[in-house]
Amino acid sequence: MNQIAKIGVYIDDRLSKRYWEYGQNVFALFLHEVLGRLRVPYQTIKDIDEVKTNDFDIVIAGFSPETKDEGEKILQYMTDGGTVLALANLNQLAPRLGYKTGKEINEGYAQYDHEKYTKLRFLNASPWNSIHNNGDYVHKGVVYEKGTQPSFNTPLFQQLPIGEGKFHRCSVDIMKTIVNLQQGKEPLFHDGVPAPDNSAEIVDNVLKVDDMYAMDWDEDRKTTETNQSYFAYPYADLWREVLFNYLINLALDKDLTVPFVGYWPDQVKSVALMSHDSDYNQDEHAETTLDLLNETGIKSTWCMILPGYSKEIYNRVKEEGHELAFHYNAVHVDEGVWSREAFHEQFTEIKENIGQIPILSNKNHLTRYEGWGELFEWCEETGIQSDQTYGPSKKGNLGFLFGTCHPYFPIAWGTDRNRMYDVLEAVFLTPDLETGKWGDTSIINPILDEVMNVQGVAHFLFHQIHIHRNSKVRNAFREFVSKAKSRGFTFWTGKELNEWERLKRTVFINEINDLNHIQYKANEGIKNFIVYVPTKYTENKDESVFGISCRKIVCQPDEVKKDEVNI
Repeated sequence: MNQIAKIGVYIDDRLSKRYWEYGQNVFALFLHEVLGRLRVPYQTIKDIDEVKTNDFDIVIAGFSPETKDEGEKILQYMTDGGTVLALANLNQLAPRLGYKTGKEINEGYAQYDHEKYTKLRFLNASPWNSIHNNGDYVHKGVVYEKGTQPSFNTPLFQQLPIGEGKFHRCSVDIMKTIVNLQQGKEPLFHDGVPAPDNSAEIVDNVLKVDDMYAMDWDEDRKTTETNQSYFAYPYADLWREVLFNYLINLALDKDLTVPFVGYWPDQVKSVALMSHDSDYNQDEHAETTLDLLNETGIKSTWCMILPGYSKEIYNRVKEEGHELAFHYNAVHVDEGVWSREAFHEQFTEIKENIGQIPILSNKNHLTRYEGWGELFEWCEETGIQSDQTYGPSKKGNLGFLFGTCHPYFPIAWGTDRNRMYDVLEAVFLTPDLETGKWGDTSIINPILDEVMNVQGVAHFLFHQIHIHRNSKVRNAFREFVSKAKSRGFTFWTGKELNEWERLKRTVFINEINDLNHIQYKANEGIKNFIVYVPTKYTENKDESVFGISCRKIVCQPDEVKKDEVNI
């Protein structure tokens, strides 16, 4: 069972262009980011007629016209033995298969058949209801509207035999849910709705990323033993896993496999990232922070706001292996302006102050934000490859405010044809602990545990000024580093994270040949990446990933040059 499933991702090109003419979104295109990050081998389908000429084993229907002709062609593909996975679409097939489209659910929760996925927030679902009892009907999981109880009458996944093939349908629009959780539901023009318990007063006349949240204050937060509230669930990351689990099982059922590249290099379980924002720019603040970094033995990312530190501090930061980055200031009380011109001007000045080294990362001061994606456009224009602006700013919205702890490339609005920005977003989970303004150290354990659970990035922000002035903050810093290291986290800078994510995307898995060799192409700069080969034979597994038994192959630099490794 070493043959790789031939997967097609169908996003209709003509329908997409019609949507874009009216500024509408095709967030199904985020499938390319989700599958691409794990280097899942697949082909893009832009027209349904490509299906019958390419011998696809599995077609993921991401975005398809709801027409009779379209339905006929998809049914024929399945009748001939193909497998289709529809993502909350293909509704024109419902009555032909003995179903009717149910009530659309704009906000709710799902459960999947694994203890890890007992609570999954979604932001759009289109369930089908059975018109009559169908003996061939198989389902997995359930979806339910907020405030109601789970019911097997509204399954998460449905499966039906169609001729020689099979039809699978997910009730939840997974891509729209992930995008809305991570980037918001719409462009930002006004303050968001604050927490009902007054723990997160985001109505403060300063537009910030946390005005764009798509979480529920009551359903999605937990409290620690000190009564510290935090968003407890990285839903977007869990949805990725559910999709992979289901897709891989489709392939295994056909005696095929879907190899993929692991999130991190071999021996790296999860990543921890420490960043600092240089507010007030006092050299003594920086010196205290550098001393603490040396004490704890980690490297960090320094986001520099104008006017910045002295040359002596910059030299020490560089010499000790830390990353110098940009801290764009568009805060009105600081006479900051939200504009392309202001971004370019500040970036040019800070770059001149730092010296001629590449500045690859940015984080906006106070997490200032407006619109949808212009920040990422400005980063592209200045050569910034990674952003860290997305994160909480209030005591009551710490944790997984944006449903993720994984880096990702954001998607543009429909006015820009939903392209992927060439800027890696690396969300942070909390600002300084123990200042009295934000959280306390009681959230360290639950956040680290959940990040490890989804193999993500534990990105914590500590300002140099608070490190210098407050011994409680210094102790919180030490506690975070100690607990992260004890769990096996590896500390990276933002620059290192960006380099890894970009190098990993140079890996292309081609085939597994009859000699059990996996053949691939990759940039020679990538080291120790892992290729997982799912198997349904548990006795052959090396690891369980996303609930799937997998063989694990560590690819070394010399093997990259040979483009193949024995499994």
